[in-house]
Order: sequence, then structure tokens, then C-alpha cells
Amino acid sequence: MEVRAGGGRRAPFLVALGVAMTLFGAQVYGEEEEIEDEAASKEHEPTSGHDGHFFLASEDGDFRLEIQGQLQARYIHGRTDRQDGASENEEGFQIRRGKIAFVGHLYGPKIGFKLQGAFDRGGGDFRLDEGYVTYRIGRHYLAAGQMHSRFLRESWLSSKRQQAADRTHVNSFFRVEKPQGVQIGGTYPRWRWSAMIHDGRESSNLDFDDDLTKAALTGRIETRVGGGWRQFRDFAAWAGEEPGLLLGAAFDYEIAEPGEDLPFDDFWQWTLDLSYESHPWNLFLAAVARSVDGTGGAPSIDQLGLVAQAGVLVRSDKMDLFARWEELDHDGFEEVKRAPSAIAPELEDRVRIYTVGANYYHRKHALKSTLDVAWAPDGVRQGESSLGTVDSPTNEGQITVRAQLQLVF
Repeated sequence: MEVRAGGGRRAPFLVALGVAMTLFGAQVYGEEEEIEDEAASKEHEPTSGHDGHFFLASEDGDFRLEIQGQLQARYIHGRTDRQDGASENEEGFQIRRGKIAFVGHLYGPKIGFKLQGAFDRGGGDFRLDEGYVTYRIGRHYLAAGQMHSRFLRESWLSSKRQQAADRTHVNSFFRVEKPQGVQIGGTYPRWRWSAMIHDGRESSNLDFDDDLTKAALTGRIETRVGGGWRQFRDFAAWAGEEPGLLLGAAFDYEIAEPGEDLPFDDFWQWTLDLSYESHPWNLFLAAVARSVDGTGGAPSIDQLGLVAQAGVLVRSDKMDLFARWEELDHDGFEEVKRAPSAIAPELEDRVRIYTVGANYYHRKHALKSTLDVAWAPDGVRQGESSLGTVDSPTNEGQITVRAQLQLVF
């Protein structure tokens, strides 16, 4: 929409914006940590201290600033088989995540914000990870900035609260990065929804004229049976939580920017997922698919990913065991980014990865140790730093061992 400095077009736009700001408001339940309603509404509480997070606040509770952080120190050992029977080994340490965030609200709990930076694991550069402002009234919200679009449940579920050391390869392949845009949504007793207009799945930290997407829309809806919304902020089924079932569905549709010489006009993705928790057991199932319309002689692409994950607390709130299976059908092409390229024809379209491991919760997710082993018998077409894998030149397998210590404050 074009808004000019003069004429009659400005007034309808401002009226519409004012109505939207009035009707929609709340806090985005993003990847890292939502601003707690109960903390936001406290009055005459201490003006500084630690109540789960380090904070500074006014006595009347209208202003609050939380200082949050996350550190994941990881050791990775990976072995890749070769057709000649030999193997290649790679091992070393990694700061998988190092983040600092400022979260809080201004002039009362209706206006919230989050500004989070992350240190690049490849060179140590500090960059914007998330940055948004929210306005809320009742059960609804309006948010603007760089944030999760909430397409995949694994993606917007905090990296602090994953079951394994990291998310799946399927998630990495289909995820919508933290794009820039505007999001609205609402949360009710048994269901919640969100919708986001954004600059595309690769628009994080890009200027307005540097993305490859003319328009993009992501939507999600969820419903729960039993349990509470807060318990679905992770996968673990802690003691004292009621049995609960969460069902979710989402889509992401993106139209390519004209003149960018891309091999597609548009593409869309959809996903379905199920999460079940009943102490001490948990279960997560997900399916995600992508359809790309090729142009200029480029073929159309249909890709599919499946995930099944289960865990059990073998020592109440202290230790769990988990297992995960995932399968990805590339349809002969790598991940759709600025220009999807064909994989070598002799490689299998299918990638399967099996992961088993354990967590020891020293202080639940605030301080926990994770050890897991992942096996990809068909190799991996696109190596993932999160998985500790490399590109497979053949169909031979890879095995990765990850040991991780996480600290959250």
C-alpha cells in the first residue's frame, strides 16, 4: 500500500492502523521467553533483584527490564564413512549459542519489548537475533519487528527447552528464519492463533530492499486438550503437570520478488504437529511439506519431512531419556533458498536420522547437561552445524556425538 504525504489516502490508512492497534494486543510467545503476565502486573514489588530473571523495575510495576542470557557449550565428534571403506573424523568444541536479551514492558504491561543479540558461532560477531515491540489488550496482540513467525513448533519453541541437544535436520531444512514483519494473534482457554505478514524466510537482518520476497504470509492455529499452555513451552512432562495434548497446524506462503532471476515464482509450506505430555512420558509428531512452482524451465519441487520424538523422565524432574526419528525427502533438490540447486543424481533423495540421548537437569532447563548420538545411514545432503554433520559426497553414513552444557539466566 502506498501512503502519500497529501490527499485522501492518508486518513483511511491511519484510521485502519488505529483500529488494529485497539483491537489487537498481547505478548508474542516467541522462541526464548514470553513476558510473564503475573510478573508484569505486580505492584509495589522490589525494584531490583532476581525472581527467575535479573530485573530492574519501578515500584508501581509500570516499568520493568529483565536481563536474560543463554550459553550452550558443546563438544562434537563426527564420523563420515567413505565408499573406499575408510572414514573421516572431525571433532572439537563449539559455543553453539551465546545470547544476551533485554525483555520487559513500558508504561504498564500492555506495551512489551524484546531486544536480543547473539554471538556468531563462526567468528564471534555480535548481531541482532530478535527485536520487536508488542501491544496487547486482553487475549490479543499486535507485534512489529524481527521475530519468529511461528510456522514450525520446533522453531519457535525455545532453543533453551529442546529435548535433544538441538532441533532436527528437518526443522533446519523447512524453517522460516526470524523474519521482519507484523504479527497479530490471540490466546484463549483452549485454542490460540497467529498470523504474520513478513519479508520472507531469509529476511533476518536484511534491509527492506535486499530480501527476495515480494510478499509472505504465515499463519498458525493450535488447540489443546487438558494441561495448560505453559507446560507446552517445552517437551518434558514434569511432575505435577496434568496430562495434556496439543494439536497444531500452520502454513507459509511466499511470492518471489520480480526481477531477481529466481527459478520460482512462489512456494508454499504446510505443517501438522502433535504434542502429548503425561508424566513421565512425552511424545512429539510432526509432518511438514513444501511445494515450489518452477519457472523458466526450472522443475517444480515437492519436499516432505517427518519427525517422531519420545522421552521419559527416569528420575523425576532430574533425568530423562529420549529417542528421535526423522526422514526428509529432498525431491532431488537442496533447501530452497536464493537459488535451489540440484543434488548429485547418484545420491538418494531420502535422508534418515536416528537420535538417542539423555538430559540431566541440574536446575531444569536453567542448568542442564545433554548427551546424544545421531546416526544418518544415508548421509546428509546439506551439512548442519547444529547436527555436527557435513555434506555427504556419497550415500555412506554419518555418526555424530554431542555433549552439551547449558546455562540460562
